[in-house]
Amino acid sequence: MPDEIAPMNIREAVEAMKILGPHAEQFAATDKPLKIVRAMLAGLVADSPVQPLRLVALLEHKSVEQLADEMQEATGADLIERMMGGLNRNDLVSLIDAAFYMGLATKRWDFGR
Repeated sequence: MPDEIAPMNIREAVEAMKILGPHAEQFAATDKPLKIVRAMLAGLVADSPVQPLRLVALLEHKSVEQLADEMQEATGADLIERMMGGLNRNDLVSLIDAAFYMGLATKRWDFGR
C-alpha cells in the first residue's frame, strides 16, 4: 500500500484499539516482530475471521466491503503486509498504551521486559 495514506483519525484509532486491546496480553510482552504478528493474528482470528480485515480497513480509511473487493485476488501475506504497514504508520505501541489507559486493554506495551 502506498505510504501516502494518512494516519487514522480519532474515531478510527479508538475502533482499532477496541479490536487490538483485548489481545494486548498476548503480544505486548515481546519485542520480536514475528511473535507480535503471530500472536496478534491468532487473537484476532479467534474473535472472528473478519477482524484482521476490519483492522486493515480502519488503518486505510476504507469500508470492510471496499477492502474485501480490493483483496479478492490477494493472499494472506498481502493482508499481513498491509496490516503491518498501517500499524507502522499509526504506531502500534502508542495504540496499545492508549487502549490501556482508556480501559480497552489489560496490558501496556512492555517491550519484553
